[in-house]
Amino acid sequence: MPTDSTPPWLTRARAAWYQGVHEWLTETARSGGFGALEQVTTVKERPWSVVLRVDFEEATTYFKACGVGGSHELGLLLDL
Repeated sequence: MPTDSTPPWLTRARAAWYQGVHEWLTETARSGGFGALEQVTTVKERPWSVVLRVDFEEATTYFKACGVGGSHELGLLLDL
């Protein structure tokens, strides 16, 4: 059963969360010169984070969102 710390990608809000991510990626592609968004593929999905492979016309990037249990990852990624 979901709790307040359950990330949206693991709840009934999953579809709406992915739609919001897709919209954000589309806008980022437009403003960043990546070309059109072609495909989004889930690489890894865990309660503490989700990683998506994002294919644009001009580049392939990765999108990572952290849940409550992975909040320490942001600082770690900056250091790496």
